[in-house]
Amino acid sequence: MTWLHYALFGLSFAVAFGMSCLVVPRVIRTAFQKRLFDLPSARKVHHGTVPRLGGFSFIPIILLSVGFSAGLGLRLGPSGFLGPRGVIPDFTLMVCGAILLYLVGLSDDLSGVRYRTKFLFQLAAACCFPVGGLWIGNLHGLFGLYDLSAPAGMVLTIFGTVGVINALNLIDGIDGLCSGLCILAFGVMGAAFLFDGDWMFAMLAFTSAGVLLPFLYYNVFSRKKIFMGDAGSLTLGYLLSFLALRLASDAPSFLPAGGGGLVLAAACLMLPVCDVVRVMFFRLRRGASPFEPDKSHIHHLLLRLGLGGRAALACLLLASACFVWLALSCLWYTHWSLTVIFFCLLASWAALQSLVSFLLWRKERKHVPAPVGN
Repeated sequence: MTWLHYALFGLSFAVAFGMSCLVVPRVIRTAFQKRLFDLPSARKVHHGTVPRLGGFSFIPIILLSVGFSAGLGLRLGPSGFLGPRGVIPDFTLMVCGAILLYLVGLSDDLSGVRYRTKFLFQLAAACCFPVGGLWIGNLHGLFGLYDLSAPAGMVLTIFGTVGVINALNLIDGIDGLCSGLCILAFGVMGAAFLFDGDWMFAMLAFTSAGVLLPFLYYNVFSRKKIFMGDAGSLTLGYLLSFLALRLASDAPSFLPAGGGGLVLAAACLMLPVCDVVRVMFFRLRRGASPFEPDKSHIHHLLLRLGLGGRAALACLLLASACFVWLALSCLWYTHWSLTVIFFCLLASWAALQSLVSFLLWRKERKHVPAPVGN
């Protein structure tokens, strides 16, 4: 990468960060003026009226920042400035899908949208990836599978994309959790693309993180709080799905060949995806709808343990960072197969979940009143 790459890379991040700093407080002020609030309910942990339009600015600012910097790069830089692939169909169709989810998410934040309608829009957005030529074509030996047929790879890609979108949407239950996990994932994936010279994808990842940093401050630390809403969580899940698919397909050069990118992408998304799978499984087991909201997510369990919101946030961000560290350590320092590494990641998540459940069981057992004798 030349000095021009770094200059425009920094420009994209700075524009996104600066515009987010300007826009988020104005969104808060407008939401209070128009009384656009997320009202408290039995399944929510916040009290009082809080605006939920924080995601209103994410996609417009990201596309503006990346588009402006990429346009300058094409104008000022040499041929091939955007990296080995440049702007390709899967990137442009990703933009179409992101805008689609942004519109339905914003509609839901303003007036409410039925879940089935949102699900159909998620399917339509997920289909943009295979149409653009991006799908999972090789599992590199994971569970004994290698090359996948095009139909199987497309179905797996669509299913996985919808799953990640919903996982990020459902994990957004305490202040800073969804945005914090996204910042961590964008940072790791952006670094991987940067090392490989994929400037366009690295810029998209770090610009997305730049947009989220001011929002994280207002969501966690400011007295005038704001939530990101569906316009934010749906589009962030979609962007992470795109970057994860791109990372899994590209096999970064600093990782061992044959699925290193797939493992790293899985580690970045491990916590929200595994948590939502667990929650839906237990809902089905007790005869409830898997989409019925409740307080059984891991962040709810941490709150029931007595942790404050920021302490629970710190624990979960640390856990997600440990998953990434474990994946990189296994890839760099062992010769284990992809299946073994994947089961190590699953075992580490299961250990975390089991520890939290055990501590909660022990705490609640102590508070059960002893039976009164006759």
